[in-house]
Amino acid sequence: MPYARRAMPVPAYDQFIEPVLRVLAQHPDGVAAGDAHEAAADALRLTADDRTELLPSGAQPVYKNRAGWAHDRLKRHGLSSSPKRGLWKLTSEGLTYAKAHPKLSEAEIDQLTEVGRASRLSRKDTGAEAVPTSTPATERVRTHCSVPA
Repeated sequence: MPYARRAMPVPAYDQFIEPVLRVLAQHPDGVAAGDAHEAAADALRLTADDRTELLPSGAQPVYKNRAGWAHDRLKRHGLSSSPKRGLWKLTSEGLTYAKAHPKLSEAEIDQLTEVGRASRLSRKDTGAEAVPTSTPATERVRTHCSVPA
């Protein structure tokens, strides 16, 4: 029997960025990672078959992996955090960003996927919330959200 190709594969992780951002914006106190995975899958209209597709390792469904990578990109840009295992939450900068950008453009998604130029998060000596050091993407967030450097 020949291998049947699916009409539409599970979208790449960059397409999960907006749905993850939106579900986190709807839950400012945070949301369970599993609930974020499902909300993103619903927003992307993934079928039951799409949700059963596993990574080649068989360790995890593809859509959960891609939602996780999308969350990682939001974290690397200082827009989200994981205050405890399994809980995803937007930072104050992330909430402001989500409100200022009701629909992300392709260019904004591209900026959020620029990991090579995104820096690791660091805490200021004041104990303030973690903020990224300067990158083109974080400068854009600061400009649009009035977040101090």
